[in-house]
Amino acid sequence: MEAPPPMGREMPARPITGQPTFEKDVKEILDCINNDEFGVIGIHGMDGVGKATLMQHVNNHI
Repeated sequence: MEAPPPMGREMPARPITGQPTFEKDVKEILDCINNDEFGVIGIHGMDGVGKATLMQHVNNHI
């Protein structure tokens, strides 16, 4: 039996190159997603700090 085709799509996101903290956050979230220890990952912060952009980059790595 074959796996179904991926249903996701790439989301346009602002570039984060040159922002080491942001790149570190993406890696940390991806590590949590790949770890069976975590069932839920919360992303929170004030308006405009980049939560949606961060998650768009995470989405595009999956």
